[in-house]
Formats: sequence, C-alpha cells, structure tokens
Amino acid sequence: MAEKDFAERTAALDALLGVGRCFDMTGRDLTVGGCAARLWVVNGYAEDMLIERMIGRLMAIGDLKKIPDLEAFLTAYVTVPDAAAETDVHSMVVGVFAGKTLLVIDGYDGGVLMDAKEYPT
Repeated sequence: MAEKDFAERTAALDALLGVGRCFDMTGRDLTVGGCAARLWVVNGYAEDMLIERMIGRLMAIGDLKKIPDLEAFLTAYVTVPDAAAETDVHSMVVGVFAGKTLLVIDGYDGGVLMDAKEYPT
C-alpha cells in the first residue's frame, strides 16, 4: 500500500472518529516494524498502563516483512486478550466508540481492534 493511501485512510478515520473536533478522541502516529501506523483511543476508556505497555511492545517490533496479514500480526505480536482483525470501516469506528483501541498499520487491510478498557472498581 502506498504512503498516500495510508495517509488518506488514516485521515478518513480521523474525520469519522472526530480527532481534532472532540478532545476525548486521541489519534497517535507510531512506527511498527518499520511501517507507519496509527492508534486511536477514547481518553478515559482505556487502561493507561495497558496502552503504554502495548505501545512499547509495538514500537519494539523489528520487521513485519514475514507477517502476511493482520491475523498473523495478531498471533505474533498482540497480547491483549480481546483483539480481532477488522476490515469494515464502520465496525472499526463503532468499536472505538464502544471503548476499544484501534491500530491501523500501513501495508495491511483494515485494522486491529483491541479491548483495553478500564472498568470502574
């Protein structure tokens, strides 16, 4: 996937999710395995320590050349128990609004929805 395609995909998701219009919606650019990536989360919904560990683990990935798709990426690198690959944009957006964290990586179709919600005690 070309860099422009990734930029267009992430800009479209930013617009649908309200990044820049709603202070509760956060989008963060990352580099995962040498590829551009973007993570979205609703402030206050996710467990901060889990998100920090997840970002640290993602940024430490060396190379994604041997990972053919998001299912293989999930198996190899995602340790969040409730995580799934998703290709439908509507489902990704609804998932984020329901409190899940979304990761999109350049070169892969769709994104990874991860349940990193913090529940009140």
